[in-house]
Amino acid sequence: MQDNSIPEVSKLSSGISVATERMSSVRSVAFGFWFETGSARESQKLSGISHFIEHLIFKGTRKIKAKEISEKFDALGAELNAFTGKEYTCYYSRLISDNLEEGFRLLSHMLNEPAFRKKDIN
Repeated sequence: MQDNSIPEVSKLSSGISVATERMSSVRSVAFGFWFETGSARESQKLSGISHFIEHLIFKGTRKIKAKEISEKFDALGAELNAFTGKEYTCYYSRLISDNLEEGFRLLSHMLNEPAFRKKDIN
């Protein structure tokens, strides 16, 4: 990866696309997970489900409560957020580059093991 303003896109063996752009003048990093789901991809019956799931992801995981996740990201000096559009839903974080591994691990855990508790769904 070169230090320039043109993002480099590569594909992992799993089929996941990764876009990177190096900016050597900053010590922070932004990363996100983009999913091909949004309002344009929903049936009328399930209208709004992508945005609903986006909010459920922030309700915690099977192992970590929502408050603890928030505290962990705060301790990393990180911003954690998401958005849902017509074509995509994105979960992202911005943090100091030294904390990338921990931030990446936490957000990955949120996406791979969401609690989806009945009380939150109701």
